[in-house]
Amino acid sequence: MLAPAIGRIQTLLGQVVRAVTADRGYGEAKIDQELLDLGVRTVVIPRKGKPSAARREVEHGRGFRRLVKWRTGSEGRISYLKRRYGFDRTLFDTLAGAQTWCGLGILAHNTVKIATLVQASGPRPTPSTRPRRPRPARSSAPDAAATVRSGARRRRGRCRGPGRGHPVTSPAACKPI
Repeated sequence: MLAPAIGRIQTLLGQVVRAVTADRGYGEAKIDQELLDLGVRTVVIPRKGKPSAARREVEHGRGFRRLVKWRTGSEGRISYLKRRYGFDRTLFDTLAGAQTWCGLGILAHNTVKIATLVQASGPRPTPSTRPRRPRPARSSAPDAAATVRSGARRRRGRCRGPGRGHPVTSPAACKPI
């Protein structure tokens, strides 16, 4: 089932597919061999069941893991498109209608992405237009904050050590495990 689909893609594109990745449901040696016979250089399909030591070595290789992560990421993107842009169903009846629905979903997604990028790269405030923070008035009497600043700094936040959760006021109050 997978090899004929890859064969159709190669015929359509006129090129040999360099890499194929799929989920564990296709994980059989026979399918790997069919894909290699089609000229696919890299086949990344985890095997069903417990892998042998040799197969485990292959599946833990850098290239194998990289392509599995790529497939996982693309599945996440497809899931997002289904949830956010209506890719889980089409409201048109024919194949041409489904293609139109898909194209409109991609257009909507790309428009949102471009708007986000344009907004993020908008003009930054220059020093003359940046609003200034008011500075606190200085007094001649020393206050508690000045004494803390002059001495050892107090550690703020929560303890991550044995008690976990009590406020920390000094490094000596909490000793990590």
